[in-house]
Amino acid sequence: MLLNGCNYITGATLNGSIQTRLPVELIKNISPTEAYAVIALNAGHVNFTLIDVRTPAEYAAGHIPGAINRDLNSPTFKDDIAIFDKSKIYLLYCHSGARSASARDVMQELGFQQIYSMIGGITDWMVQGLPVVK
Repeated sequence: MLLNGCNYITGATLNGSIQTRLPVELIKNISPTEAYAVIALNAGHVNFTLIDVRTPAEYAAGHIPGAINRDLNSPTFKDDIAIFDKSKIYLLYCHSGARSASARDVMQELGFQQIYSMIGGITDWMVQGLPVVK
């Protein structure tokens, strides 16, 4: 099941037919507990990507299972992110939430429509006792 994978506006025309479905933008800050639920519901789904925007060293020290690493501080971050499919759903996290919020803004500027940004970062994630891999 893809959470929020069907965020569309539909409407009827004057003759009663349904108009083309238009994607609805979903940019949302979520807690670690909410992020855990989003990840669980979307595990293995091709339209969902979990992105750790910390440095490679931070990522190697421990990250959320299933996350890929794209360093916000890399000079190529914008180009690295721009190659992703803008129609898919992304969940971003960092150490405390500041970098993921910045990454969310970059992605929104690039035209991404569905982005979750985890507030509190992996720090709050671990405080909640949620899983981390090294």
